[in-house]
Amino acid sequence: MKDVNAELSHNSRARRFCCGGVSSFQSGGSTGCVVSDNKLYINGIFTKDLNPDEVQELEQYKNDVAEYRNKSKKYFEDNWNAPFGGEEESKTKEKAPEPPKSPSFCGQKARTQFVFNGCMVQGDSLYIGNNFVRKLNESEQKELEEFDEKLEEYQKALNEQINR
Repeated sequence: MKDVNAELSHNSRARRFCCGGVSSFQSGGSTGCVVSDNKLYINGIFTKDLNPDEVQELEQYKNDVAEYRNKSKKYFEDNWNAPFGGEEESKTKEKAPEPPKSPSFCGQKARTQFVFNGCMVQGDSLYIGNNFVRKLNESEQKELEEFDEKLEEYQKALNEQINR
């Protein structure tokens, strides 16, 4: 039986391309990072075994998540009645707690998928289906970053046109 140590799927980002069209979406399910028995899966694909420093970072993250949950619960309990005049006004000015930052091995770049006709790039790895093919070289990584920047510009321009 697998012991799921942590799921780090918040703020997942996916880019999908197929059939010559371009679309992007965010989805749930197996997206994000999952660690089981110190094995890292990103978007459902085994990525690597965590090294001892990463295991320690994961433990710290889990502690930070527990602390965040406790602080959030207290914040909402303390401020529940404030909008209705049942609490002191000063409590409503209190800031909500910030969620902890994801571990370094599960950053946005690692979770981002680019799906093209016939292949997918996740992080700096090339896949056909769920089968790892090879790592991207520096030139390919730079080209993909430039593509992502141009895609973001295109999406912003498209949104501006739609919202007019």
